[in-house]
Amino acid sequence: KQVPENNQKISLHSYYKLNKKRLYIYAISSILIVTVISIFLRTYFMNNYYLALNFTPSLTERIFILDKHSNIDNLKKDDIVGFRYMNDDYPFYKKGESFIKYIACMEGDDLVIENNQVSCNGKYLGSQIKQDSKGNILPQFSFNGKIPKDKFFMWTPFVKSYDSRYWGFVSEKQLTGKTIFKNLFKMIK
Repeated sequence: KQVPENNQKISLHSYYKLNKKRLYIYAISSILIVTVISIFLRTYFMNNYYLALNFTPSLTERIFILDKHSNIDNLKKDDIVGFRYMNDDYPFYKKGESFIKYIACMEGDDLVIENNQVSCNGKYLGSQIKQDSKGNILPQFSFNGKIPKDKFFMWTPFVKSYDSRYWGFVSEKQLTGKTIFKNLFKMIK
């Protein structure tokens, strides 16, 4: 196997080819850990918690434990929550599909989306992009004002994250749980 010199860039395909054994070990250990945690949660906590997996680059963490019965009144900005995507079907996501995102802005906060730039209470969050990686035109959510009651603006810092920048607010009814444990595995770098 040819290993690149320091500072030499390699393609993603070459990287995975060089690290195939490492990826297999990562995948198998992830599956085993997820299975053990799932059995433990179901046995001892009677479905109060659930396991969620993230395989997208929008969050660096891969495995989350969420509390189904977390009190909505205790949610705060930067909490990671699970919710159901309830917008019309998008080429990659279907109505009812589960998502995990950060709460970036919530009820009573000032959200401004102007010239594709998004800020909450004056803090810059990021920008909207016009197209996804497949060339599909992305919807552009537009808002300027206080976030309504029982609504959340979901976000991740990943520039290509499909989040509230494109489909708007998530209602309290869509929430499925609050993360109580994360960071079990981070994305392989």
